[in-house]
Amino acid sequence: MKTNKPKTIQEAIDELQTFLECDMPSMVFPEEKVLGSNWVRVDPFKSREDVVEYLREHFKILEKQMNEIKRRKE
Repeated sequence: MKTNKPKTIQEAIDELQTFLECDMPSMVFPEEKVLGSNWVRVDPFKSREDVVEYLREHFKILEKQMNEIKRRKE
């Protein structure tokens, strides 16, 4: 998975929020009508555990980004 290199902790948090707002709804509601066609996401959440794992992974990325920002400031 490719990740950005935000310059500030706030930027990292904002990027995570934007990503989750864009990505999560289609993971929960995988069928969507787009331009008159039905689109179905092929990797929706199948269980509560999938949701928890998804969130853990993305918060691990945020933590790594924040640690990198802190190291650059030292």
